[in-house]
Amino acid sequence: MAEAALKPADAPKPATTPTPVAVAPATGAASVEPHTALATQEAPKRARAAPSAATLSFLAGVIAPSLIVAFYLFALAAPQYSSKVAFSVRTLEQSAAANILGMLAPTSGAGAEDGLILFDYLHSQQFVDRLDGEIDLDAIYNREGADWFFALGTERPIEDKTRYWNYASTITYDNASRVIEVEVYAFSAQDAQRIAAAVSQESERLINQISEQARQDAVRFAELDMRDAEERLRAVRLRMAEFRKTAQEIDPNTNAELQMQLVASIETELASARAQETTLLTYLGPNAPTVRVVRRRIESLEAQAAAERAKLAGGGDSDPAEATISQRLGVFEELTVDLEFAANLYTASLSALTQAQTEARRSQRYLATHIAPTNAEQSEYPSRSMLIIAVFVSLALLWAVLRLISFSVASRA
Repeated sequence: MAEAALKPADAPKPATTPTPVAVAPATGAASVEPHTALATQEAPKRARAAPSAATLSFLAGVIAPSLIVAFYLFALAAPQYSSKVAFSVRTLEQSAAANILGMLAPTSGAGAEDGLILFDYLHSQQFVDRLDGEIDLDAIYNREGADWFFALGTERPIEDKTRYWNYASTITYDNASRVIEVEVYAFSAQDAQRIAAAVSQESERLINQISEQARQDAVRFAELDMRDAEERLRAVRLRMAEFRKTAQEIDPNTNAELQMQLVASIETELASARAQETTLLTYLGPNAPTVRVVRRRIESLEAQAAAERAKLAGGGDSDPAEATISQRLGVFEELTVDLEFAANLYTASLSALTQAQTEARRSQRYLATHIAPTNAEQSEYPSRSMLIIAVFVSLALLWAVLRLISFSVASRA
């Protein structure tokens, strides 16, 4: 019985043509099978269509623009020439100590500060305006043969010209050597050299202006101090002259000495008269005519001595003509001190002015040109290969980012 069951299974079946069998519509899970089979057949079609769409988008978004850029650069872009110039700001002030320190380490000073000022100035709108007025940037960067993309354009405002200048030039500053290197680009070698020469001349003008302004500032303050000291000295001298004119004496010290000598002589005569009176009273009466004469002489000498002492150190008056010698002497000594102080101040201000002028001459700034404007013999710009590579890489990265975004959006839908 087991053998009978195995025989039909082991025997080969004859090939027969399948006949269509009508399948009754089923409900539940059996009804999904036809749709699943259809979806399985369409999936490879969509998978085969996706690479084609990616390729087309890559060709349209990356390859085609890169080819257009390459065609423009090699077929239409005008050749550009460069000219280099290098200079630095130096000062005449030098010292052995500064040279020794300069060998040990870089030092900062007026030259470094002026170099940074010049570096910023070469990027400024004011510089572009002055440069345009000297060499006419419109004519240079819109000359015949210039291509549309790299040309400046006509009737551009100063802001656009400033941006174009920063594109058409490369300016670097070396902090160690304090050298400023300028490389300018133009559509002809002569124009590039002309622009570089104009940059050097304008830089020299600015440094000379800064140097002259610094010198004038240093000397101006010293001159102001000298003028103040001079006016003070003149005022004190006028007060001294007015005092001498009013008091009618040159030096109250001399008059004081003479007055003291006069008082001393009166005191001597007064002492002699008193001694004579004492002698006469030893043998004459107090009412004797000779004694009365001597007594009147004593009274006169005492009155004269009191008057002279009052002139020397009495109350006096505020008017120099009526003031006592001591008062005039006090005013004179005060004026003498003021005059001496004003004279010393004036002398010091003159010395300071001379020193300021010397220092200003020593700290004179100048522009030292290390590389004169060069004249190019062949075109080096635009850098066609570098620009094409940069455009291709940028577009490829942008295309990759957009593809990632599209896949992310599609997966979430």
